[in-house]
Amino acid sequence: MKESSLLFKIELLGVSPPVWRRFFVPPDLVLGHFHEAIQIVMGWDNGHLYEFTIGKERFMPEPDDDDTLDAWEYQLHQVVKRKGQAMGYLYDFGDSWEHKLKLENLKYSPPVGDGRIIGCLDGGRACPPEDVGGVWGYEEFLKALAKPHLKKNKELVEWYEADEPFDSERFDLAKVNDRLAKEFSRVP
Repeated sequence: MKESSLLFKIELLGVSPPVWRRFFVPPDLVLGHFHEAIQIVMGWDNGHLYEFTIGKERFMPEPDDDDTLDAWEYQLHQVVKRKGQAMGYLYDFGDSWEHKLKLENLKYSPPVGDGRIIGCLDGGRACPPEDVGGVWGYEEFLKALAKPHLKKNKELVEWYEADEPFDSERFDLAKVNDRLAKEFSRVP
């Protein structure tokens, strides 16, 4: 029998319309690997620090004080125990990208024959570019993209360098799942 998974919904806070994803992970995944899955699912580049907040407890990759726990020492099933439980995820302490995670199902059965241990089922909208300046900077970036010909917007539009133009409405589920499969085919 296939082991059940945890089904989460994550939403980036402060951005409208919402940027969100629904994804599943194994219950024995450590929080450090959970962070890596979130990075792929959301579309971040994993270039900054992060923190989980679960109840009154905080988890980071390298705790810097006695009030913070090590994200590499705790598995998900040890810290999330009931359907509907929420947790916070902060990525990039400078831009302060706040996310809300909600545990939607404790015994989710991934699609039969799928074989993935981690997968994304659905989502909406593109994640903001890294280092755009948080929610406020992202709003300014989107305004600049809407009117790139204006002199005041030219520098911000040129700042964004990528293989393809930024489309805030685009979410590529197949690309996310390909990246998850490559990254997590070797996680213990």
